[in-house]
Amino acid sequence: MQVKVLVILMMALVYFNASAQSLIGRWEVEKVLVGKEEMTPVRKWVEFKKDRTFVGGNGGIINGGGIYQFDVASHKLLLEDELAIKDEFGPFEVNFLNDRMEWKRQEEGMQVKVFLRKAVGRLQAPWDLLLGLWILEGDPESGGLEELYFRWDHFYKGKRNGERLYGYWVIHAHKLELVLVEKTEGLEERVYELEVSQKEMTLSWEEEGQRFKAVYQRATSFP
Repeated sequence: MQVKVLVILMMALVYFNASAQSLIGRWEVEKVLVGKEEMTPVRKWVEFKKDRTFVGGNGGIINGGGIYQFDVASHKLLLEDELAIKDEFGPFEVNFLNDRMEWKRQEEGMQVKVFLRKAVGRLQAPWDLLLGLWILEGDPESGGLEELYFRWDHFYKGKRNGERLYGYWVIHAHKLELVLVEKTEGLEERVYELEVSQKEMTLSWEEEGQRFKAVYQRATSFP
């Protein structure tokens, strides 16, 4: 009888350690479903540490952090984010599958599902890659810019038809969309579809029913 109890306790201890260890590490959010609508943030990640603290962000930006509670028996995860508005929706129910994890809970009458996978290496978001100087390939199309220089403080400098212009840039939190707010007499806003890598950037937009595209190469000096 004593041997049987000992075996059960050892198995429970192994299960506890395995479940707790499964959570440790950095995870990337693959998809977020709110009801039937997808609301996946761009390059969102969270890292759980052994000391029961966590840190999170989007790409190179850290915008969350605090302590977490993980109940191994019920697989309930509660995040207490010290950098966010108080979360009143309670813990997530967590399921593990190899290098993936799923969170579920109810928020305002809708089921929220978060799908995550183990992250490998540094996660870069479009705003991390965007920083720096970009020079247009070929001739500018309608409203196109010949050069763009993006600063870390969300200020940009550009050139259109040989004239300098200035403004502010923002990237949408849930899709690859770049907004440039040009500093004119009445702030002019332009919205672009964005594709960006380490060396190349493509901006696409629509104007008066026509589609336009501009391809830029990264540069280290102004022409």
